[in-house]
Amino acid sequence: MDLERALYYLENIIESAGEEHEFHNNELPALEYIADFLIDYLGDGTMYTNHNYKTKKALKEDFKAGLEIRVHQPGGMFPSKRDGRVALEGPHYPEPHRWYADVEIKDGKVTKIYG
Repeated sequence: MDLERALYYLENIIESAGEEHEFHNNELPALEYIADFLIDYLGDGTMYTNHNYKTKKALKEDFKAGLEIRVHQPGGMFPSKRDGRVALEGPHYPEPHRWYADVEIKDGKVTKIYG
């Protein structure tokens, strides 16, 4: 499984779950597999954009328009990754995360959005 596919599955689970969804036993192995994959892939966790994008579409539109999109590691528990491939999530906590994006960053700025 690659990161894009894992994030796609996770987005679908979140969208179908809603706030009151109770996960069933048949869903747990898939969730555990996706979580393990993301932890292995990301290492130090997902990141936020400095601007609190409400949708992935808005993130992509600003990127295509040439706006600089900076990222950071929320909470300060881990240092912010500056370069490489990372996963973004949004909107920011305390809102529930409704989108995920697989991106490339250089010097803390998004340089490519995959998928």
